[in-house]
Amino acid sequence: MNTRKPYRGTQHKLLIAMDVGTTFSGVSHCPLDPGTVPEIKLVTRFPAQEHVGGDAKIPSVLYYGQDGSVKAAGAEATREGILETAEEEGWVLAKWFKLHLRPSKCTNTFPLGTTNDTTSQFLHPLPPTKSAIDVFADFLHYLFSCTKTFIIQSMHDGASIWSSVETTQSIQFVLSLPNGWEGAQQTAMR
Repeated sequence: MNTRKPYRGTQHKLLIAMDVGTTFSGVSHCPLDPGTVPEIKLVTRFPAQEHVGGDAKIPSVLYYGQDGSVKAAGAEATREGILETAEEEGWVLAKWFKLHLRPSKCTNTFPLGTTNDTTSQFLHPLPPTKSAIDVFADFLHYLFSCTKTFIIQSMHDGASIWSSVETTQSIQFVLSLPNGWEGAQQTAMR
């Protein structure tokens, strides 16, 4: 039994929720139409994962070119042959970038089970010209772009729905935050 109530707003909106994880990330979206019960939907198609069967998560990784531009992200950054291309072109890998934003009180834990504070030595370094916030922003931009493409291509009348919410600036975002993160980290992610 559905206990959700119809959306009581007066204008069409789109809610986009992004969960940027240390190793994998995902996106949900929910069109909000006046008088209609909201239905949360997963983004299940990303570049280089089109034929995987609707996987709703992608690797949280990016490759940067020497000029600082994103060359590959998500599943594109893990596809066959990308490592060779990255080495030939001098691309720099950014992974586990979210951990560079963590509060100092969280440095005693690490995904691999390390309990002594040697966490920083295990963190993959950031690209030389990028801060953790820069990489995080680039990855959010990538997720947003994938979400836009997914909605336009998969929803009935997706192009006009997207145009409507984009034109009226009626897109609202939700970002997940790790338990224990404080105001400074929350502000940085925004």
